[in-house]
Amino acid sequence: MDAAAFSAQAIPLLGYSKAWSPNLGKQPLEADVLHVDIKKGEDFEKFRGKLKGKIVFYGSPLEVEPRFEPLATQRSDASLRALENSDGVGSTNRPSTNSALATPAQRAALAFLTRRCQFFTEEGVAVLL
Repeated sequence: MDAAAFSAQAIPLLGYSKAWSPNLGKQPLEADVLHVDIKKGEDFEKFRGKLKGKIVFYGSPLEVEPRFEPLATQRSDASLRALENSDGVGSTNRPSTNSALATPAQRAALAFLTRRCQFFTEEGVAVLL
């Protein structure tokens, strides 16, 4: 997916389509852009009926800090030996709403995420970023 925002400044947007999402057609999509931040159940009503065909930026803006350290480093012989001799046991499981490992707060947050995604689908959002 290629996208760009044009206003006082052009901003390229990189993204990908969700699996099995519908085609937007042959013409470029030109639509109003809204910022939506739904944090609690009452927030749904503020946006109900206002999102059809819109491009929605979801969530709170993130402050991007400059990075001065490298994104990757070369491993030393000692750290490679430690990896080689490890038992390979690690926690890579992510909690789900029906996972015994998830806390009640995590289950509630995941359930709310599902509700929020369903809301955007029902409202007919054209693009969700």
